[in-house]
Amino acid sequence: MHGDWKSDIGWPEFVAEAGPGYPDGSGVLVVQVEADESYSTPGEQYVPNDADPQMSGKTILDATGGGDVSSHALTVAKLFYGNSSSIAPGVNDILVYEANDYLSSLSGISSSRRVHSNAWVSGASTSTLGSIDQKINSKGFLLVAGLSNQNTSSVPDIFGTTYNALSVGLSDGGHSSGGTVKAGYGPGRVKPEVVIPHGTSPGNSWTSFATGEVSSVAAVLYDEAASGGHSDAEENSEVMKAILMAGAVKYKFPGWDRTTTRPLDEVYGAGEVNIFHSYRILAAGEQSSGGSVASTGWSYSFLQILQNNSTTERSYSFTLADTAAEFSAVLNWNYSGSGTLRNLGLRLERTDGGTVLYDESQSEVDNVEHIYYRNLPAGSYTLKATLEDSSTAGVYFGLAWRTELGGGAVSEIALDGGQPEIMVSNVFKGKEHKIRRSVDLISWADVHTFTPTSWDDYSWTDLTVDPGMDSPRFYRTEWGDP
Repeated sequence: MHGDWKSDIGWPEFVAEAGPGYPDGSGVLVVQVEADESYSTPGEQYVPNDADPQMSGKTILDATGGGDVSSHALTVAKLFYGNSSSIAPGVNDILVYEANDYLSSLSGISSSRRVHSNAWVSGASTSTLGSIDQKINSKGFLLVAGLSNQNTSSVPDIFGTTYNALSVGLSDGGHSSGGTVKAGYGPGRVKPEVVIPHGTSPGNSWTSFATGEVSSVAAVLYDEAASGGHSDAEENSEVMKAILMAGAVKYKFPGWDRTTTRPLDEVYGAGEVNIFHSYRILAAGEQSSGGSVASTGWSYSFLQILQNNSTTERSYSFTLADTAAEFSAVLNWNYSGSGTLRNLGLRLERTDGGTVLYDESQSEVDNVEHIYYRNLPAGSYTLKATLEDSSTAGVYFGLAWRTELGGGAVSEIALDGGQPEIMVSNVFKGKEHKIRRSVDLISWADVHTFTPTSWDDYSWTDLTVDPGMDSPRFYRTEWGDP
């Protein structure tokens, strides 16, 4: 087990930010679903052992009935709501289901059960997948689901191929990933949505236990949503998914990327879950469209085409007084479980001195859109959720965004045989950068242009400078609008 997973996902920073009495999952009702671990052994094993010290003080109800203890279930439970092994020790009311029984019992599970941990995979029919998505959409719970182990396996039907679950991978990349493959149920959508560290190598790293960890993070956020009066986040999983994904970090993955038509990375999704960032987004409060908003926050709203009063976009305007080291925005909406997926888009516009499209996310197949920037320059911006189809039915969405002020490309100079070597850190992958030179700090000339292919630091030596010259040379690095 990765002993420091809590530190990896920003838990110490979260505790410092939230202060004494920080959310710990207290009062959050949850569901844990496990596949039978007994195989050919008589009886079914899917229940965590409540005699374990980590389960002390908790009410664990076998909702299926007749189950025996399972070591797999206990390990997931420890990471999900264990007294010291999780970050949600306040969770103490747990329903446990055997996997097949869970699928047939979804209709009867109360919507007050906010987090459903599913650490198992299986095949399924398209009608079963549609039924699962319909239940998530109508009841509003967050279904957290691990993908298959091994990066050579395809995305499983249960639950990776659903639209509305939050699929979980591993920070080491040892999970099924890429596009969904189920014919007749939206093939080509990118999975997972998020990753989290568990284990130190593919040999002891498992998506099941990563699922318990992400479920623990979710329980903490639901605790904050309830105690902070954030009912739209508490009752609508599309909001909580957006908050978890917008809070995810990318810096640990030099190859992470997205495009305007592919919102997530094909291995790491939106990135590694970070409880500190997601908590800050949630605690910033719900923001209303149509005016100025905070540079970090979330919204739950809808889009609809009507004959006399259409709402085909929602706008959120904010101003950055300084460069943002990171800007991350995620738009998420649910699939109804039948018919055609609604098509929404996400746009970021620069609005000082006119309106210029800065970036956009316009997938034709996913029910998530994502814009991510490092070193977003100071200025005025508008984030827009847009309706991209012609259906007259309304569609609700969750939108979350965060801004980390301070940053920009950093240049340092070293002498390489007397000629200056410019070392640039905090670069932006895929964006054109310019190294500029001056002799007086007034007039600047472009001397080198580069486009990083990764987030790694970049270096360049100015061979045009005579090492014996006496006059000083000054350098700076810039990157402009796309």
